[in-house]
Amino acid sequence: PPPFLLAPGSLLLNHGRLFVGCGQNSALRLERLQTAGKPARSAEEFICGYKPRENDFFGAR
Repeated sequence: PPPFLLAPGSLLLNHGRLFVGCGQNSALRLERLQTAGKPARSAEEFICGYKPRENDFFGAR
């Protein structure tokens, strides 16, 4: 398991890397993302433009 626990859909920014919680004590490191209507970009580019904060969430709650 990763060295941190994230609820499913929760985001974590760790040393310039972006992770999303996936359940069962797992997390996925996001390397490329594509949001609706936008071109795909690296996680680093996404972080600079989107500026995710701790406890941000992907998906419906």
